[in-house]
Formats: sequence, structure tokens, C-alpha cells
Amino acid sequence: LLSFALLRQTQKELNMDKVNEFKANLDRDLAGNPLLIKLEKATSVPKLYLVLGFLGVSAVVLLSGYGAGLYTAFVGFAYPAYASFKAIETKQKDDDTQWLVFWCVYGFFSLLDYFSAFILSWLPFYYVLKFGFLIWLARGGAVTLYYSVIRKFLITHESRVDAVISDAKKAAQQAGTAIGSEAAHAYTAHSSKTD
Repeated sequence: LLSFALLRQTQKELNMDKVNEFKANLDRDLAGNPLLIKLEKATSVPKLYLVLGFLGVSAVVLLSGYGAGLYTAFVGFAYPAYASFKAIETKQKDDDTQWLVFWCVYGFFSLLDYFSAFILSWLPFYYVLKFGFLIWLARGGAVTLYYSVIRKFLITHESRVDAVISDAKKAAQQAGTAIGSEAAHAYTAHSSKTD
């Protein structure tokens, strides 16, 4: 009985060692995040607890389904938009490229999501997976996805995409000219009646 209690105590200590190691690694990873540093100074709440609180709130919102679409859209857009602003304001060009790549991938993802969300949103954990995917994209996954899939696709189909865009521009110009002409004609006809 004593050896069993000693074994349980040793197992608990090992588990706590793993928890403390995970906590130390996560704290080290968060140490360089300027947004978390500012939040920590403003709130006096440690960065680790801010992140864990954010993840807890995220889990409740995403799993409950109430506001999950808005929440994922906000998380997928707000931080990257602010990070893009910060990148533009620096003299470095590497961070500009990183966020341009993010927006390219985000555009493709949004297009796919628009056409599939009605069906996919009925799947359990859809918003949790979408949230995780958007966080992964913002943390560097967009670069991986861009160079492994999207770039290859665009290079292969570049001439066709350019032709479609050119045709669309011409059609839009023609439609704009026709609408402008009709508006001018209608205005002239209306003006002559009122005079």
C-alpha cells in the first residue's frame, strides 16, 4: 500500500513537471509578442493567463455556436489587419511579404468558405476548426499553404486568370459606359420636360 501511494505521488510529480515545462515553454513563446506585452502592462494579468482566458472564451463562443461566425471572422480579420498595418509602417519588407501572402491565402480561403459554409457549418466543431485554421494561417501557416498549393495553382493557370480578368474589365467598362450614357440620356430627357 505504501509503494502504491509512493508511485501515485511520483506520477503526480511527473505530471506537474510536464505541466510546469509546458507552462514555461508557452510563457517563453509569448514573451516576444508586443500586443501581449502591452495588454499585460495595462491589465497586470500575466501573458499566459491572457492567452488561456482568450482560448477559454473562444471555446465557449465556438462550441455554443452563438456568434461563432462573427467571432471567427473577427479573429481571422482583426489581428491580421492590425499586423499588416504594423508591417507597412516598418522599413522591413519581409513582414510586408508575409502579410501579403496571408491576405492572398485568406482570399482563397474566404472564397471556398463562402461556397461551402452553408453545408460545412452544420458539421460539429466547424467553427472550432475554422478558428484553429485561421490562427494557424496568421501564425505562419499561410506561407506554407501559399508556396505548397496556391502559388503552384496560380502559376499553372495564370494566363487563363489574366484573360478572365481582362474580359471582366472590358465588360465592366462597357456596362459603365452604357449605364452612363443611359443616365445622361434620361437626365437630358427629364431636363427638357421640366423646362
